[in-house]
Amino acid sequence: MLETEGGAVSPAYPRGDSPFSGLKPGDRIQVHPSIPRHNEHREYQIQRLEAGRIVLRERLADQPLSIPAASVAKVHSARGPKPALLVLKGRLQWITATRQWMVLPEQPPADSEHGLHKLASSSDDHVVEVIERLGQQGYSAWWVPVDEVREFLIQGGEIIYDADGRYLRTRDQRSEWILLARRPEAAALP
Repeated sequence: MLETEGGAVSPAYPRGDSPFSGLKPGDRIQVHPSIPRHNEHREYQIQRLEAGRIVLRERLADQPLSIPAASVAKVHSARGPKPALLVLKGRLQWITATRQWMVLPEQPPADSEHGLHKLASSSDDHVVEVIERLGQQGYSAWWVPVDEVREFLIQGGEIIYDADGRYLRTRDQRSEWILLARRPEAAALP
């Protein structure tokens, strides 16, 4: 039995076979790959180890992040001041509309800073619905040329990730465009 904040739970694996062997509640851990990539530097704290999953939180006010053992490729133990590293078979993906993290099975391309995309037309019913839904949440969304995305992100914008974990991209004769937005908090900044 593993001892957790909520009491004892049965592990899903014999003690030595669990990908979480050697980890305990309170340990610090990073998760890779995380999309958007800058989130790979986030440190989480292990809240509890449950049968077949690990539950993490960055801050106590955050919703818990539950990662199933089946999604774990490898866990590297902590070394000195560095936290442990949990490597996923897929990815930890931010979903903009729900403002939550999800574990998804597809591995992002190693050279992709923004993860996986899907081509869409700015006039597609689904795209219009996504933009309207974001507007109801206080987001200001618009299409930004690919070569201007970095500058926009520096100014507090974010890439919009749809419910499937992919960002929306479109093309015209002049450029490729990505759907970005300012979070409600960022839009209030001068």
